Amino acid sequence: MTVHVTGASSDAKILSYSWYPITDASMVESAGTFMVVGELQNVGTSNIFYVNVLSSVYVDDVEVARSSNFAFCTNILPGNKSPFYIPYVPAAVLSSVDLENFAWTDITDVKVTIGTLVNTDKNGYQDLTVTSDGKHVSGVYTVTGKVENVGTETISDMQVVTVFYNADGDVINLNCTNIYREKLKPASSLNFTATPFTFCPSGAITKHEVFAQSVNPQYDDPNTSNPSNIKTPSTSVTPPKFTVSPSDKGNGLSINTIIIIVVTILAIAAISTILVIRNRKKPDK
Repeated sequence: MTVHVTGASSDAKILSYSWYPITDASMVESAGTFMVVGELQNVGTSNIFYVNVLSSVYVDDVEVARSSNFAFCTNILPGNKSPFYIPYVPAAVLSSVDLENFAWTDITDVKVTIGTLVNTDKNGYQDLTVTSDGKHVSGVYTVTGKVENVGTETISDMQVVTVFYNADGDVINLNCTNIYREKLKPASSLNFTATPFTFCPSGAITKHEVFAQSVNPQYDDPNTSNPSNIKTPSTSVTPPKFTVSPSDKGNGLSINTIIIIVVTILAIAAISTILVIRNRKKPDK
């Protein structure tokens, strides 16, 4: 049986993070107006199924906005790391803030903490190896690499997450490459290319690391499903759509059929009532 329990926030540690106001209009539409990027580490003794990261931004020691997001990686083993990013949108600004005089470029400090953390007794697929090379190409730090399946299972729905660091070893940017349509068989590989999100000056990047994982974790018991079905971390939740499958439609009476039956019953009852009344009115012979 798979066990998922809420863990202590002390099971994860924030290693480093950076923040940037987003000035690129194309990024603002998809990512927001302000971005926090960073990296955390599992410092506990259990696997972390998922972890939510919280952040607050300040102007001169006054909190002006809050936001949160899930770390990229799931089923994080003890000692392993996972990057995260936290986008801010106008709705994240606190109601007490004077919006007319507020600008994201005024942010002077950002505080990041561990929020909800859930542990698991299961491991994700561990038999993926990554080789990569990074260099500046036309002013953009570009990573090219290969993900190889060195295990015995065919997997799909993979993520290749690239973390970019500055000379001080701080995380300053990310990239997430989703490989959903490809199945990676044992002893086979897939190539990828990753460049940083455009809100960070690429020239500040000096090195990188790459994480590869199957988005759908593998379980020891093939009959055990992932109850939370966690996919790519997201800042919004889409309500589930409930539909009736074709097999469900044939398991009961349709509405039209029920109406016909009810009308028929009422008609029979009415006729029966009329006959009873007529019989009562007949004179005795």
